[in-house]
Amino acid sequence: MFRNRTVILVSFLTTATGFLAGFWPLAVFGVLLATVSGHWVTAILLGFLLDLAYGAPGWLHYIYFPLTALAVVGSVLRVVIVGKLRKRGGDTL
Repeated sequence: MFRNRTVILVSFLTTATGFLAGFWPLAVFGVLLATVSGHWVTAILLGFLLDLAYGAPGWLHYIYFPLTALAVVGSVLRVVIVGKLRKRGGDTL
């Protein structure tokens, strides 16, 4: 339980620091950290909040959110990769 709270806190602080400092790669790293650690809800919420804060680009602003899409694609990839690894090796994770 402590590890989960710590990962969520670190990803939120990294994302907030990247946003407040104006350094968007740090904000993307915070979203990816939440995605890779398995906290997909947190990653999608952080991505959505960042997309709202930065402003949605282009005329597809109701559909196309770059950081939200990154979080969703990353979460799906994580589920697929972990599923394949579990089929292959059993307890290798």
